[in-house]
Amino acid sequence: MARDLGRVLFPRLCDELGVLHGVLSSASDDLEPLTSAQSVTHGWGLALAVLAVAQGIDVLGERRARDGLRLFVELVVQARGARPCPEACEQLPDLDPLASGGWEAPLLVGWTLLQARTADWRLAEEDGELRCEVELAGTAPDDPRLERIAGAFVGRVTWRRERERLALGLPLEWFVRQAGGTR
Repeated sequence: MARDLGRVLFPRLCDELGVLHGVLSSASDDLEPLTSAQSVTHGWGLALAVLAVAQGIDVLGERRARDGLRLFVELVVQARGARPCPEACEQLPDLDPLASGGWEAPLLVGWTLLQARTADWRLAEEDGELRCEVELAGTAPDDPRLERIAGAFVGRVTWRRERERLALGLPLEWFVRQAGGTR
């Protein structure tokens, strides 16, 4: 049943994703097209979730998958046309399935990687947080988007901008702790 529905729905979803890609690719700061696109994608997100559940995937549980950060980072790096470095991806910590909603760290780290000049990043535990640092590619140090994003996670996420570098700090409690540090 899910496969039959998927065969019918998937081509239309691809079309809708193309429209969303165009909206997201525009350099405009006008949020109205994005809001409209979000309302359309909400329904498609629900449809994908229903199909995934029908195929036996625990959608709510999967958003808290321990390896969710690694999987998402690999997809972002691949989408940028690079090959994920196995050593770098292996250093990514496991998400704590009981902390946060599970989607925050992959989303924030993925967005940070999109701002990078290359697909390289540095990940380290510093000052009581897990820090993802990248070399910027054209994002101005005073980019207002950083403040809006940080505002949505007040008290939990930090941004540090220094010249050509951007560092995202995430709370350690979002990750599984092992002896000797995160991971």
